[in-house]
Parts: sequence; C-alpha cells; structure tokens
Amino acid sequence: MVNSGAKNKLLLGQHQAKLDSKGRLFFPSKLKKIIGSRLIITRGYEGSLIIVSQNSWAGVTKDISSKPFIFGPARETSRFILGNASEIKLDSQGRFLLPDYLKKYAGIKNRTVFLGLGQYVEIWNQDRWEEHQKKLETKISSISEKIIEN
Repeated sequence: MVNSGAKNKLLLGQHQAKLDSKGRLFFPSKLKKIIGSRLIITRGYEGSLIIVSQNSWAGVTKDISSKPFIFGPARETSRFILGNASEIKLDSQGRFLLPDYLKKYAGIKNRTVFLGLGQYVEIWNQDRWEEHQKKLETKISSISEKIIEN
C-alpha cells in the first residue's frame, strides 16, 4: 500500500483540511509521502470515505472479487465499495477534486479530518468524526475485548 520510497511506513494520525471553493481537498503531505499521489477513493463505513494507493487497490478488493457473484453479500459489498470508487491524482500542490457523490455520502461541506489508519486513509466530515469519536471512547474497551475473542 505504500510507495517504494516509503516501505514499512504506516499512515498515522489525524490531519485537518478544508474543502476549497472548487470542491478540492489538500491531501496531507505527511500521508502523501507514504501513500503516493495516484489514489483510489471510495465509500467507507460509518459515513466515512476510504483512500488507498492504486498499487494497493487489488489487495483491498481481493476478498470481495474472489467471491462468486451469485453470493448476495459479495454483490452488495462490490456495489458499495467498487461501484462507488474513483481514481484520483493529486495535483502538484497535493489537491484533489472530491467527487460530488462521495461528498454527499460523507456529508462533507467544508471541514474534514483525514485519519491515517496504517495501510489506508479515512476522510470524515469533521463534525461527524468528533461525534463518532465520542461514542467510540465510551465503548472501546468492549470492542477491543471482542477482537481478542475472535
């Protein structure tokens, strides 16, 4: 998922950005150094968007694509993830145009938060992220215990 000059580096942290008047976002330079400038963006879960490098896209979609199309959950996941994906290329200033349908899905009107989550990046409407984070803080212990159980 990372470019060849930044092997073994993880995408980490929170980075804020504002949508400009032309509907563009500045991709955080710390993340760009790791993930590169040729990206795929799609719907994420909980109302977020997901960004991965073009090189990593096949790995992300491997599990979805390997299921037979007659399997309903595979079709629905393909529609959600693959059917809503767009290729983006960052310009020389690190900006990209956020497609309207993804802006609408994520409720992005102005302020955003980019979250580096190891191998991918999420983009959230800042207010939605702050609300989600408050809920997460109250239940993270029980969520963590469920991971250990599996």
